[in-house]
Amino acid sequence: MSHWESIWISQLIVPLHVALKIDAKHGIDIAEIRLLAIGQRNLVAQKVRSEQHGTRYVIALKVSKRSIYLLYVDKYENDDSVWVLRTAMRASHPSQFRR
Repeated sequence: MSHWESIWISQLIVPLHVALKIDAKHGIDIAEIRLLAIGQRNLVAQKVRSEQHGTRYVIALKVSKRSIYLLYVDKYENDDSVWVLRTAMRASHPSQFRR
């Protein structure tokens, strides 16, 4: 895996089918994700690669002391501040994502 790098999210594009899936499958509200991610300082992401999804970034987003959401995002075109949400889930072992 690559290293953690600072990112800035000025806009988070969430396709409707992604929002519906995240809510139905993981019980995560998109409004909460937007509130926790957009315009926040100290966000970091790590580039990950999988056979199924190719290269994208994972953000370990701290929700509370014991809860972390993993957001999988792609850059939108060549804009470093606009991201597209691909999926989100709760981390099963938050201690693995401490930096």
